[in-house]
Amino acid sequence: MQHLLSFSKKIGLKSQIEDAFDEEEAGRVIKYTLKLPEVRRTLRGKRYRILRCFSDTLKNRKEEGKLRYATSVIYNYSDDLTHVIRIDMKTGQLIDTQELAIQPGPSPEEYNEAISIIKKDQQLQEVLDSEKTIIQQGLIVQDPDEESPAGIHRCVEMYLLRPEPDRLTRRVLVDLSSQNIIVNEEA
Repeated sequence: MQHLLSFSKKIGLKSQIEDAFDEEEAGRVIKYTLKLPEVRRTLRGKRYRILRCFSDTLKNRKEEGKLRYATSVIYNYSDDLTHVIRIDMKTGQLIDTQELAIQPGPSPEEYNEAISIIKKDQQLQEVLDSEKTIIQQGLIVQDPDEESPAGIHRCVEMYLLRPEPDRLTRRVLVDLSSQNIIVNEEA
């Protein structure tokens, strides 16, 4: 139990083992995770974003109680891979890392980036201005065709709607990996 207290104090965690990390604690866990040599090597020179960081527990069969882990989900836009990194909160040691070719749900920061990319497009900005159109968030799109951008890159579908009566005017597919609009269709 001494190690748990020491490591928790080291990164300033105050939450109980069963509790979720608050925003500040998640930030501290992420900062610690990104400093680990294995993680630094994996992400060096890459464009990436932390999608989420959460606390999870497993029942310990050998000892009484539970083991607490911190899991960080990082999307690497340079290689279009999802990295899942788990740290033992008792010791601060890296438990495992996984590189997955899956597309987890978009983060709020990714939605904001997609909106920013849409607003930089002159044609779409004119639609937004002239028709009093709003942007609605969509989902990550994965195309089974690995030749298409949505088959290999991280793409989010967004919708442009007229406020009354929520009429769809355009479907826009934003490639977050290349930071381009790849589909701009009128509805």
